[in-house]
Amino acid sequence: MDNVKRKHSREKLESNEEDIEIVIYLLSFLIGTVGAWYHENYLLKDLSMSDNDERAYRRALWMRCLRKDPTCLKQLRVNARTFNRLCDVLCNEGGLVATKNVTLKEIVALFLHIVGHDKKNSTITATFVCSSETVSRQFHTVLRAVLKVGKLYVKQQSYGIFHERDAESWKWFTNAMGALDGTFVELTVPTEKRSRYRNRKGAISTNVLGVCDANLKFLCIIWMRGSASDTRVLRDALQRPNGLKVYSDKYYLVDVGYTNGSGFLAPYRATRYHLNEWKENTPTNFKELFNLRHSSARNSSERTFDPLLDEVDRELESNLRIEDDDSYNEEQITIKGVTTSDKGRAGFIEVQPSVGTYILGGTSTNTSNEAIKYKKYVSWNKEMDSHLAKVLTDQMAQGNKCDGDTWKPQALQVAVIYLNSKLHLNLTKDNIKIRLKNWKKYYSVVSDVQTKQSGFTWDDERKMIVVTLDEWSSWSAYVESHPDAKGMQNKMIQHWDDIVLLCGKDRATGQNAENIEEGLEAMAEEEETEKKNEEKSSGIEIHEVVCMIPGLTSHEVVKAVRKLRNGVVEEFKLLKSLPDEKKRDWIYFLIDS
Repeated sequence: MDNVKRKHSREKLESNEEDIEIVIYLLSFLIGTVGAWYHENYLLKDLSMSDNDERAYRRALWMRCLRKDPTCLKQLRVNARTFNRLCDVLCNEGGLVATKNVTLKEIVALFLHIVGHDKKNSTITATFVCSSETVSRQFHTVLRAVLKVGKLYVKQQSYGIFHERDAESWKWFTNAMGALDGTFVELTVPTEKRSRYRNRKGAISTNVLGVCDANLKFLCIIWMRGSASDTRVLRDALQRPNGLKVYSDKYYLVDVGYTNGSGFLAPYRATRYHLNEWKENTPTNFKELFNLRHSSARNSSERTFDPLLDEVDRELESNLRIEDDDSYNEEQITIKGVTTSDKGRAGFIEVQPSVGTYILGGTSTNTSNEAIKYKKYVSWNKEMDSHLAKVLTDQMAQGNKCDGDTWKPQALQVAVIYLNSKLHLNLTKDNIKIRLKNWKKYYSVVSDVQTKQSGFTWDDERKMIVVTLDEWSSWSAYVESHPDAKGMQNKMIQHWDDIVLLCGKDRATGQNAENIEEGLEAMAEEEETEKKNEEKSSGIEIHEVVCMIPGLTSHEVVKAVRKLRNGVVEEFKLLKSLPDEKKRDWIYFLIDS
């Protein structure tokens, strides 16, 4: 009986021990699962690369910190989920790929950190522990991928859809499609190309035309590589097949930088523009009332750029920018800041005199009685032009001409003193500037005739644009779209060689004007051309590299050289980048494939 009890107790004890073991196993599993989850999300995992690689370790350590949304928002201006989604989009749609030493997420994080904080190249090299050449190359790689995927997310607004307008601002302009304005974008360009991008104020910039509707949506954006006036950019946008569309019964609101005409409505000239309807500074006549309503409606173009301007202003407080790297051979252009032509405009502007009075229910009045100040007119002759060209050429040789279309004050002063003393005149700096402006106009017209194949002939011996009787109707149509060409047909341009020397590199050619779609097409063509023009390694170089691999027979060396010589360039590049112990396996793989 006692034996039975002892046996029963022993079995019960063993059963309890088994239950305890099961509970312990379950608790251990639960603790391990929770620990793994906590380790995955809050602790650093063991790095997959070697700990001796300090650069890879520091990059991986920095990337681990981006898993937390607060850190990711501060460093990249997006949360972790958006960052991962962006990486997938750039990889699948933009063709972005990782490199041997840099992962795809590191490349995208580098790009976002630069554009989010406006960091210098040298600063990023310290953060990501890589060379300045790598930073520059990877930044532009991501930039190209972003431009590729841009067409998937940025859709051009249809011109046939007219949205509801704000009653107070747009009720006077029922047929207006929107407003347009020019924006100057400051750039950093290579030294040899700065002259083409220098504007009349001496800044290195390009002119971007933006067209917006009343709902603050862009209808068209186009830019021109180089310094160009608002009118030139607009004229180019109208001539492009996929450029700005203007319907016969519609129009856009424009400012003083554009000519008032069919499809474009500008305010009154020499009349106050920025007024207040209810407080002080109210309009006093129908012209000022029209300008007030014009300003209120056209303000949509300024408000469309305001978010971008505010962001750029905040970033520029640190006076940082992306620096061009000498090792990067492409034309690197970095946006530094954006300023609109309407920033800080004064109370009076000069615009077209008789515009849109029907909106106010009044009639246009003659503006001949208005006080207009004229500058002293000077009639230039051949002798004056000859002396001016001579003295300016000497001043340019002395370095008194800037790298753009501007001259140093001392150069203009020397020209004034020289011409006044030589020809007994009473010229001023303004007279010299006006003459230079006319020379630039001549050069602009002739360059357009030469480069755009308009059908007219430039006679280099007689220095004139030749227009025959059969071409007269075509020339008349050309003058309508190019007013500066009026009166230049069959007329010799005096001192043309001097004009080319003094003004030849001071303007945008117009050949590189493009919008987003054309920019993407040009970028794809450049990449394809680079691939086709990539030089293959010579057979001697391939033979020398293959012979250095131990364990290969002479027959295998010959087969490998022939395979690499006729194959793609990347196969030989990969062979040179592999460790010595893996090169022979790669050769065997190529021979057997």
